[in-house]
Amino acid sequence: MMNTNYRKYLVVVFVILSSIIPLIFMDDLFNYNSLDRENININIDPKIQDFSKDDYTPILDVPEQGLGNITITKLTFNEEGFFNLSERYPNLDDDLISGALNITYLGTQYMQTNEIAQFNNLDKSLLESDEITVLINESLSVQYNSSIGGSEGYLIYNPKLLPLVLKQVFVQNESSSIIEELSEDEYSLDADDYLVFDYQNYFQDSFHNFSIYFIFEYKLTPAGWELALEPNNILTLTQQEQTFSPSFYYNFTLIGLKRSDNITLPPLLADNLVVEIIVNPLDKNLFYDQQLKINDQVVNDFLEQDNLINVTMSADAKLFSFTFKTNFTLRFEDPVGYSWAIDRLIEGRNVRERIYFPSLISGPEHIYLENVTLIESTIILNQVISNSSLFNRPVNYYDVIVFITQASVDYSLIFTENAVKRKGLRLTIPYLIVGETNPFLIKYDASNDLKIVITDNIRMPLIGYRIELLYFGKVFGTYISNDLNQPMAPAYSNENGEILIENVPNGNYTVKIYQDDVIIMEALINTFSEVNYINTNVPYFPLWILIFGSMNGALILIGLIIYFNHKRRS
Repeated sequence: MMNTNYRKYLVVVFVILSSIIPLIFMDDLFNYNSLDRENININIDPKIQDFSKDDYTPILDVPEQGLGNITITKLTFNEEGFFNLSERYPNLDDDLISGALNITYLGTQYMQTNEIAQFNNLDKSLLESDEITVLINESLSVQYNSSIGGSEGYLIYNPKLLPLVLKQVFVQNESSSIIEELSEDEYSLDADDYLVFDYQNYFQDSFHNFSIYFIFEYKLTPAGWELALEPNNILTLTQQEQTFSPSFYYNFTLIGLKRSDNITLPPLLADNLVVEIIVNPLDKNLFYDQQLKINDQVVNDFLEQDNLINVTMSADAKLFSFTFKTNFTLRFEDPVGYSWAIDRLIEGRNVRERIYFPSLISGPEHIYLENVTLIESTIILNQVISNSSLFNRPVNYYDVIVFITQASVDYSLIFTENAVKRKGLRLTIPYLIVGETNPFLIKYDASNDLKIVITDNIRMPLIGYRIELLYFGKVFGTYISNDLNQPMAPAYSNENGEILIENVPNGNYTVKIYQDDVIIMEALINTFSEVNYINTNVPYFPLWILIFGSMNGALILIGLIIYFNHKRRS
């Protein structure tokens, strides 16, 4: 009786265990790492590396190009000034009419350049000037005969060129080789800056033949003097380090003025003033493909020794137009692939920053580079929250169509005819001068999600498989850079083989699929697909059958062992 009851007891235990244990394991199986959004979201407390102006120093405080300097080496002008104003000096007019006074204009001669036009954007100790000041000698020959009745014995004179500043006056009696300088109390200037000289009183005799020399400063202006990038240059960054060869123009309009014959009217352009100028741009030894035009007329053989520009031109608003090319090399410091930057989460679960580190490593020392653009294919216009640069230089951006292809997934910029059009941004890099690194950033809303479904070789869900997500070849997370990464929390597929990762940047990703610590495969996915299906080569075999079979087999084996042991004893 005992043995029969014992056997019945064993059978009941086997049945109960066979029913309950699989259910326990099945419940655990189908809830294995079934992740909700909270568990798979990105850690929002990244350990980030901040940067500041203490780490980066601007060389330029304002966008100014180094212009170099302009000087004048020769000047030609042949036009006598004013020595007869009947309405204001009627007595002098009588001397001229009677023949008591005869004045002959001898000429205007260039003496020297006192001040050059110059601008150096890196050396503020140099005098900045947009005018050229030259010293000029204008000469007259005067014959006076005081024996003619009613003669007055004085003259007035004002050169035609202006603006001018009278510096010295010299006289030389024709009977003497001595040139004497007049003191300020020996002549005067009237309200219109006409020199009034009483030579009768100065020479103290009845007949005077003398020469008089007016030494004055005269200013010419290179108006609109500028050096600028040609606007039709297309400068698009496509490599981490890239050399550009943009065209520049160096322009000014040379303006010299002279008095109108009617002194009450505004001045005129000095059309008969011809000057020889030397233009000395900074960094001129790095220029090539140079061309010079004066009022659209090409000038040949304008380069002198040391690449100075020598040209003769009139000062009546002629346009000096000099074009050239030069080379710059721009490098992005340690970018993460073609994201060009580092990327970090800064606020909540979705607000991120893309931080770029452009550096100008070679080029002319005094010319800054601007208008270089790059295509940012992973941010669209309506995701941008704000932008800024460390040196407060403008960061411009606008909508652009980009092409997302398999090639771009592989970090290549070679697009195929199978490309799909997507929106992105064209970013304009803030201007840089050689030696500067100017970080700038785009703050944006990472509003996309990645939905992944992992299946076996017959497209049945794989449960409990772990993934690792790579963005431009780096582990994706709250901080993505080449040197420092903070990965997202581990993510596992649920009972439907699904993984949902929210608030990720746009673009292409590489996903690595693991079973425990063994990698199963890699796949390419993107945010542009509603669902990214990943079909693995894992063979199909229902797990619950394996578990049930194993447990039932074990229980049957245990039962048989107990049964035979009991039978042997009985």
